[in-house]
Amino acid sequence: MQKRGAEAVITAMEWRGRPAVEKRRVTKGYRDPALDEELRRSRLRKEVRLFREARRAGVPVPVIYDIDPAGHTLVMQRIEAPTVKERLREPGDRSVIVDAIGRTVGQLHAAGVVHGDLTTSNMLWSDDRLYLIDLSLGEKTDSTEARGVDLRLLKEACTSAHYDRPELFDVILAGYRAAFRDADTAIEKMREIEERGRYT
Repeated sequence: MQKRGAEAVITAMEWRGRPAVEKRRVTKGYRDPALDEELRRSRLRKEVRLFREARRAGVPVPVIYDIDPAGHTLVMQRIEAPTVKERLREPGDRSVIVDAIGRTVGQLHAAGVVHGDLTTSNMLWSDDRLYLIDLSLGEKTDSTEARGVDLRLLKEACTSAHYDRPELFDVILAGYRAAFRDADTAIEKMREIEERGRYT
């Protein structure tokens, strides 16, 4: 199995007998070679740091097995599970999953990490746990603006992918408030960002 994104190629593999994925950052031919090399290395280092910060805060993320800065690759745990986007499209009560989204994002923000691409496609549901994946666009910050943007992205993802379940985002926000003491400030910033968008 191989998937190609804008920044990386993801390949399923085995690592010391364990299911794993290799994420290799690809070169961009339009960039100066020295700049391209530096960007790929720095983005790899940043993603590794964010995974470690998230794990330290108790946020479920894949385990990192190996890092090769020279080869621009990261080998991590392969979690064999459907995305939350897929699970939420199944019939039945999904309140446990939706609550877990809010609480997990709240934990992440409380740790001073924003995801940067917060969609239900970047979440996996395995053994009654929600895992966040792909922190490549994330950052370490206590910025209320960045948290508001994260929430806005998540709301847009819920609205477009799960348009038939408008109540989902309210449940997510309830879980978020339960896990993050500054939740209301971030939610207010999200609403302010929405208002800005209406007038641009």
